[in-house]
Amino acid sequence: MAGCRTSQGAITTMSSTKERLVLKGRWEPAAGLAQQGEYSLGLWDELRKDLFANGFTEEKADELRDAVRQVRNAAGTERWEKRRDVALAVSGSKALIFRLRRAAPMVLRDREVAGVTTADFFAGQVERSVPRIIDYLDRVRPLVKRMEAGLRPYFRGESAVLLLDAVRASLESVKAQQESPGAGPEDSSSALEEAKGQLLGLVEDLNRVAAIAFHGRADVIGRFNKDLLLRARRSKSGRAEPEPGGAR
Repeated sequence: MAGCRTSQGAITTMSSTKERLVLKGRWEPAAGLAQQGEYSLGLWDELRKDLFANGFTEEKADELRDAVRQVRNAAGTERWEKRRDVALAVSGSKALIFRLRRAAPMVLRDREVAGVTTADFFAGQVERSVPRIIDYLDRVRPLVKRMEAGLRPYFRGESAVLLLDAVRASLESVKAQQESPGAGPEDSSSALEEAKGQLLGLVEDLNRVAAIAFHGRADVIGRFNKDLLLRARRSKSGRAEPEPGGAR
């Protein structure tokens, strides 16, 4: 029973630690934080002896190095996944538009559909712009619905309206991702936020140890800052923000 309580306590502690790190790293800009971590590693390499003598161990330095790598890798993976999702959604919608624009003239030649012309399907430039493609699909959907029976042979017997709705839903999903830079698959985002929280904590610990190691030497202590991260925060938000917690 005691063993069970210990195990449960360990799981609870791990969970609370993860939650704390996720919360700490959630709003931090990954690229700026990784750059800050690399800068801190440079200071460690330069001033290792004094920092080590005052509590920042080799193990801590290894954790800092690993945290920088994790944030770099996680941020890069998330950006790649978003670009891939956008490319797939745009390609799928462009393929449907291509098919519509070639099938519509044949359908309208064989049967007249009130209020619909071939030119309706060629109006406007969609290119690879998600908002423009969504606008185009919204505009032609009522026309496609009126032509649905005639279009079926050119869509392998499937409903062109349902196919249009499906690609539009995919576009809306990637549009939401583009409008919310921090959004992404839950597991991926959580892992990135946890890695960012871990990295930020280690940078702050190094700065605290430096304040002890170089007490009275403002020229050295001043180098242990978070200027790169603060600059990235301002760039991300468009305005200056106070540092959370007040730690240098």
